[in-house]
Amino acid sequence: MACLATGYTFTRVVTTSLELAGKALVEPDALCQAGQEANCAVVGYKELANTVRAKKEMVLQVAKQDIEVHRKQNATFLNVFNEPADCQALELSLTQMRDHIAASVVEADTA
Repeated sequence: MACLATGYTFTRVVTTSLELAGKALVEPDALCQAGQEANCAVVGYKELANTVRAKKEMVLQVAKQDIEVHRKQNATFLNVFNEPADCQALELSLTQMRDHIAASVVEADTA
């Protein structure tokens, strides 16, 4: 795993893709310097494909690490029923939507 200054760690898939992209830049750069822009673009596709692969994987890995750090926290629910027994037969459903949580309470199937 590679660790960046941002604090995120990335698997070998990301580092390998970035290494391949860097190596794939050598040939297109030489072609551009030689005035062969059309060939440069065609050969540069390898670099682009590896960069896109790395970026996609990086986004997924950053999201997973952010969920672990920022989204797993304790929640407190306030009982608004008159008696504790009033909420025994209820089911609570939570859905995270962007930066807030939507909650719904339904009567549980006790049959």
